[in-house]
Amino acid sequence: MAVAGVSGDCRTALQICRRAVEIAQADIKENGFTENEKNTKRAKTGNNNNNRRRKRNNNKVNDAEDETQEIVTLHHLKKAKDSFDQSNDVQIVSTLSIYEKLFLTGIVMHNSRNNVFAGQSDIYRRKFDNFIDTRLGEQRMKSSHFRNLLDRLKEMGIITITFEKKEWIEYIKFNIPIEEAAHALKENDICANIISTLQTI
Repeated sequence: MAVAGVSGDCRTALQICRRAVEIAQADIKENGFTENEKNTKRAKTGNNNNNRRRKRNNNKVNDAEDETQEIVTLHHLKKAKDSFDQSNDVQIVSTLSIYEKLFLTGIVMHNSRNNVFAGQSDIYRRKFDNFIDTRLGEQRMKSSHFRNLLDRLKEMGIITITFEKKEWIEYIKFNIPIEEAAHALKENDICANIISTLQTI
């Protein structure tokens, strides 16, 4: 409720909470505990001289708590809220159709695995067609409809399309940070299942 009050609507509040959980999990994966817990441990270390006897008696209890306290704190919520305030990209991606989301999911997959910011439209198209076949069980999109999809994404500023005359190749640049896009796309179960195969996001 507190997050909803600050963020303005329930959908955004849920997105912020999801992001906060991801931040907390990243802290635990990297450090073995959250950043907030790390600061708490440092404070405890500074008071070791005064509390040695008490700590000796409570070591087992504290160790058990440290192993189980994978807690989302206000620190994580604030960090998540700040990331949303910096950009409206997450909200924009959330409003897209399933076809647009699947296309962007293909971009996220390709760019993440190849550590690039742009790629050939044909490569993205093949990924998109594969998702249409395997994930939706539908016929592949006609070229004219696919071009309309690209034009919509371009008008929204999500992608930039350039054509290299010498190579006669069309390139698409993704204008949204991969992490933000992946987070927004994960709201859709189909996209979430695809992105979950990546280890870096």
